[in-house]
Amino acid sequence: MDLKNKSQKTKIQQFYEGKVVLLTGGTGFLGKVLIEKLLRSCPNIAQLYLLVREKNSQSSEDRLKVLLEDPIFSRLKRENPRFAEKLSVVHGELHEPMLGLSESHITLLSQSVDVVLHSAASVRFNEHLSDAIITNVYGTKQLCLLAQNMVKLKALVYVSTAFSNCDSSIIPEEICPSSICPDILIVLSELLDKRLLDDITPSLLGSKPNTYIYTKNAAEVVIKRFRTTLPVAILRPSIVVAALSEPFPGWLDNVQGANYVVASFSTGLLRSFLSNQYAVANLVPVDYTANAILALAFSVATQQWQTPQDEEIPVVNFVPTKNNTMTWCDFTEKLVKYVRMYPSTNLMWYPFLCQPQSVCVASVQNMLLHHLPAKVIDFLSKQCGHSTRLQHIYNRLDKYSDVVRYFSCQHFQFQEDNQKLLWESLEPRDQLEFPFNMTEISWEIVMAEYVRGCREYYLREQPTSVVRGRQRLRRLYFIHLLTNTSLLLASANIIWFMCGCLGQLARKWV
Repeated sequence: MDLKNKSQKTKIQQFYEGKVVLLTGGTGFLGKVLIEKLLRSCPNIAQLYLLVREKNSQSSEDRLKVLLEDPIFSRLKRENPRFAEKLSVVHGELHEPMLGLSESHITLLSQSVDVVLHSAASVRFNEHLSDAIITNVYGTKQLCLLAQNMVKLKALVYVSTAFSNCDSSIIPEEICPSSICPDILIVLSELLDKRLLDDITPSLLGSKPNTYIYTKNAAEVVIKRFRTTLPVAILRPSIVVAALSEPFPGWLDNVQGANYVVASFSTGLLRSFLSNQYAVANLVPVDYTANAILALAFSVATQQWQTPQDEEIPVVNFVPTKNNTMTWCDFTEKLVKYVRMYPSTNLMWYPFLCQPQSVCVASVQNMLLHHLPAKVIDFLSKQCGHSTRLQHIYNRLDKYSDVVRYFSCQHFQFQEDNQKLLWESLEPRDQLEFPFNMTEISWEIVMAEYVRGCREYYLREQPTSVVRGRQRLRRLYFIHLLTNTSLLLASANIIWFMCGCLGQLARKWV
């Protein structure tokens, strides 16, 4: 599509032309895709401001320089070499009043920003409650207070999670009340010692599984309070995974959530994964999620689409649709299929994956298939003078497994009417430029690109090395067969020996 010809631009592209956008969480997984998509599909935006904090002694400006070296922007650099001119950072902290912005930045943003996309959050599920409250609840409140001063503001989209009300039998597309007023939560985080707050965290969480979901629900309540003074909306993605097509098929850069399962299995580390094989794997590609966010901001600003209850703010559960789902059993089968098709050159063992249906069986398999081999290999490595690290790796995998378990062992039902309304409100050309229709998505393609993307972008292995990976896979398969045969023979000998002993005892008694 020729973006220089205005008549060829879609409505969403025309909307963002000349607009100033403020994005939080721009250095994160989803944030990077939002930056890349916005600057590539809407290159005529006036400016994109990124709220960035200092980290590890790196200034906000230095972090932007590092960000621009990320491979995700290689396509954008080819198509629009001067894209960085549209990017600016403003130093800020979510835990500070008015986000810790300088007076000059407050004035600048108040006078120029048209759209706010708030995707910054503490995404660690086991984060200390005090830290999660400050980042997810207090930070959201401060952003809304800042947004009230933005004289040109047309839309503010808050990125929440589809599981913010996971304790409901059917998760509605509406904001459910939090167990405690968000303002009280903020006061508790400020007054109570972190250890004391950790002690009472289980009582505060109630039926919520972790501090992340608990505070995201409270942040939604904060957003709702500003519905009369701000043009707000909420998009709730479920489990965000690798890109389906943009900017590159399979792109990812972390091992959070389901990414850990794919990454650890791709290297032969993971051999047992506890899940309900009949439950839906609520995965959504990161590029589809970014497109839905940009479309939602457009729809709020132009009033192209409204919720049936006009007094409520738009809330979109961005999840797989009921008539096009993939179960965790399907996920496992496709994962095994494509890891064997595109094996890593660093495979540690022949890839196979058990799918226990109970915690007891999973614990036994975890010990036999993970920790016991790790102890043996670490012991041999130590005797040879090499470093020991497998047990440490599996301890980390256990922590990831505990986090994912809640979502892989339960079936969640989502209301998805608003997702359908948002998609159908777009004209066909916008649907082509900003695709996010989960009804037509191919899970076979999703999983194929997911595995290939993990191999290329996370494990840093070139596609041309697949041949070497397959050679290694054949060798490991032979070793796998020998090991299984040896274990089977050893088990048979043990059983035969025990039967002989029992027979001798029986004859003595007779």
